[in-house]
Amino acid sequence: MVGVLSVGSMTTAQTTPPPDTNVTCEANVDENGNEVEYSVKCVMVKEDAGQAMVVITRTTNKGVARLDYCINPKRAANFLAIQKLKGRVFFKDGEMTATIKVPVKNNNLKARIDEVHIVEISKPTTGKVKKGKAEIVVLDDD
Repeated sequence: MVGVLSVGSMTTAQTTPPPDTNVTCEANVDENGNEVEYSVKCVMVKEDAGQAMVVITRTTNKGVARLDYCINPKRAANFLAIQKLKGRVFFKDGEMTATIKVPVKNNNLKARIDEVHIVEISKPTTGKVKKGKAEIVVLDDD
């Protein structure tokens, strides 16, 4: 199963888990006794795509967990394709990935600069962050 969090034009996004789901994982280790780890992957998208899909992965599908994320510009035009965002991602029991849908605006600038935004994940309720930073590259298509 894949959890999906949709982030609109808000600067802060947070969802709450279903009422029957605890926000703490049943264990801090996977079935092999290894500490649970989280990572985020880089994404490349054209600015007219409408959204970037950022995938966060954990090394187990056991238990429920949550972690925080933030997205900030690294190299961007005056009119940002992606606004600064922060929020929280939840993993349900049985899920190894969660996806953040990040809105991308076509700025229609003739600047011919690809924007780079940094996604950073932190504060998991269980385990540790292994690869906590990734880039969203928004390719200028004007």
